[in-house]
Amino acid sequence: MKNSKKILNLISSWITYFPYRWRNQNELIQNYQILLHQILIPRFSEFKIYDLHLENFLDSKPKITDNYKWLHYKFTDKPILEDEEKKQQKKYPKENHKKTKRKIKKNEKTLKHSILDTLSETEFAEQLSIFQYDLMTNLDPDELLHINWYEKFELHPTLTRIVYFFNNISFYVSWRILKEKNVIPRSKMMKRFMKIFYILIKMKDYQSAQIINSGVQRASIYRLKHSKSLLSKKDFNLFDEGNNLLTPNSSYMNYRDEIRNFEGIQFYIPFLSVNLTDLTFIHEGNQERINGMINFNRFRFAFHSMKMAFSSLFLDSNFPSPIPEIQREFNLITKIKSEKELFHLSLKREPREPDRYIF
Repeated sequence: MKNSKKILNLISSWITYFPYRWRNQNELIQNYQILLHQILIPRFSEFKIYDLHLENFLDSKPKITDNYKWLHYKFTDKPILEDEEKKQQKKYPKENHKKTKRKIKKNEKTLKHSILDTLSETEFAEQLSIFQYDLMTNLDPDELLHINWYEKFELHPTLTRIVYFFNNISFYVSWRILKEKNVIPRSKMMKRFMKIFYILIKMKDYQSAQIINSGVQRASIYRLKHSKSLLSKKDFNLFDEGNNLLTPNSSYMNYRDEIRNFEGIQFYIPFLSVNLTDLTFIHEGNQERINGMINFNRFRFAFHSMKMAFSSLFLDSNFPSPIPEIQREFNLITKIKSEKELFHLSLKREPREPDRYIF
């Protein structure tokens, strides 16, 4: 009797906090109802409450969190917070409202990303790492258990935000290099981000390091031979040292060996893509049920992968204090140019067969 209650209390919590996991799981629901109606309810009438509990929660919707509202507002045309916009329109006349919008746009053009340019390479790396740390520590491990990240992003708000942040900063790095019209300042900007990449590797923030690396290694930047020719061997050696660690060869073998040495001992921010790849293979390569029984090995493999990703985040990080303006600036960065636009800009900066270069 006591064991039965413990099991049903566990299932009750499962239904309460994760109702979406029970949807379309007909076999699981059927087994649960068999347990209730054929074994427990005939003997103990008090277990009827668990049957009602299932009916109430199967039709419930997952709660929309503040993170999801932020994502919806940022990445869709129609924001959720329409009532707040209507209130603002009542407070301000339409003409004045339009004028303030225009002023904001002008200021954005003049001040956009200027704060980030004033930071040293070390300060940029530290502030980026702080922002990344906040994202990773807010990530609920439950968001990683389902391989429907892009189909149902409302169930994975923080993970979706991490992916968008990765892409936005990566495109910003490429755009910031190509923004320089002349070869010498463009080469200096390339050197700046290569240094930031190396500093992030030494800080053991592999997620942010890969963001910078993907921006520098983009096709539109990789082809800039004349900008690269002004870099020293030392710059390339430091950059190659970090690249060798994060090379995807043999399923990121060098990176896996590195983090295995200080797992659970030393702080580091993992490269999340490796864990997501592992979870995908675990999901695809292991059946959910074997002979009608739950395959717990599948969950053990997933737990080990998530333990690698999260256990180190709660050790001493020794971060400097965050600068609110810089953190706000990182949050405001969006995908400035598309891949095609960046490549077109790259061809404009260094044509395929130029006769002359501007120094």
